[in-house]
Amino acid sequence: MSKYQAAEVENYEEHNLLLDTFLSISPCLSYILDYRTGQYIYLKSNVKCISDQFLKKMRAGGTKLFSSQCSKADMEVINNKVFKNNLILYKSLRKAENEKLRFNYNFRICINEEVYNVQQQSTFLKSDEDGLPLLSIGMCHFSLATDDFRIVHTIEKYTEAEGWKNVHSETYLPELDESNILSKREKEIVKWIIEGLNTQDIADKLNISHHTVTTHRKNILGKINAKNVYALFKYAVQAGIV
Repeated sequence: MSKYQAAEVENYEEHNLLLDTFLSISPCLSYILDYRTGQYIYLKSNVKCISDQFLKKMRAGGTKLFSSQCSKADMEVINNKVFKNNLILYKSLRKAENEKLRFNYNFRICINEEVYNVQQQSTFLKSDEDGLPLLSIGMCHFSLATDDFRIVHTIEKYTEAEGWKNVHSETYLPELDESNILSKREKEIVKWIIEGLNTQDIADKLNISHHTVTTHRKNILGKINAKNVYALFKYAVQAGIV
């Protein structure tokens, strides 16, 4: 961390009580992000699926590396709709009120061949003269993604009279993400299914249990909303899996 970045973190720790709240909740991934560089100037995790090696890559690659692991369909919604609405409300307020906003949304990410639902909560720390955010602090909670996934975006505002109150809420159903909705292992199983292998054959090929393959098959069909092998084959062709 550079002397400049350290000063930014130290200043925030000194003047904003939200830091302890965001960075002490467990289990989570906590961060301070510099929008000017796209780099994390603070990054900590006690989430089991986030390895030290992955954290090291995030520190080096910043938001570009993290986003590359996320669902492309989800990132399209977040970049074009969620961030846009966050910025509109943020810029409409006086600077003194900016730190009283809290932004919540979720998205999917693939880590170690598993697809997780990431629930992120953040607030902006600093903005420039044009009202554009420069620094933000946030935390992410991870859980396995479900078949009925949707992006829920809310914005909360804090007042002494009412505490945190919801001022914006919207739900999005991302377009089917043909390239990133299935994990690497699930795509491998799809290939074997299309080639005509049964569950036990696939289990033997991958050196995993019959039960594990059955679970993967169920998750695959649920994720892509396929009712039979023909629908699975159609999806695989469209997604470029086969």
